[in-house]
Amino acid sequence: MHDHVNADDRAQRAVLSLVLFEHPALLAASEVEREIGPGDAVARALTDLTGAGLLRREGATVLPTRAALHFDRLGGVSVREQFASNLRHLRKRSGYSQEELSYRADLHRTNVGMLERAVRMPRIDTLVKLAGALGVTPAELLDGIEWTPPEPVAGSFEVSESPPT
Repeated sequence: MHDHVNADDRAQRAVLSLVLFEHPALLAASEVEREIGPGDAVARALTDLTGAGLLRREGATVLPTRAALHFDRLGGVSVREQFASNLRHLRKRSGYSQEELSYRADLHRTNVGMLERAVRMPRIDTLVKLAGALGVTPAELLDGIEWTPPEPVAGSFEVSESPPT
């Protein structure tokens, strides 16, 4: 039972990560299974996350909902929201409009707006372009965003009572 719950939890995190960060565009459910691996846990994760309002399906396509965009929380602020705040602050400090920054970073102007509204997470190349255009390090754009791995859980044996022979 415990392994089943852990597998479901891992599958949910993998599905959310895949849909939100790695492939934020349209993604078919079959592609999710191909990326993560087939199995009951992935199918349950898709169903559970859809039921929880974090994913929605349009035909065979899996899309994140607005709630999913703010699911990954850091002390009450999502990673996207923290990045957006950092970007907006550094852009204004530099005196650039969104359009000027997008030109300097060789990005489409709507991309900067979506990043500042926490609608989108940047790819690594976009992060580096923005940092260069702003004259800051990528670390400054990531200020306040940290990852703390979970504590490892020690395993244990469970012995069920067997009928006397």
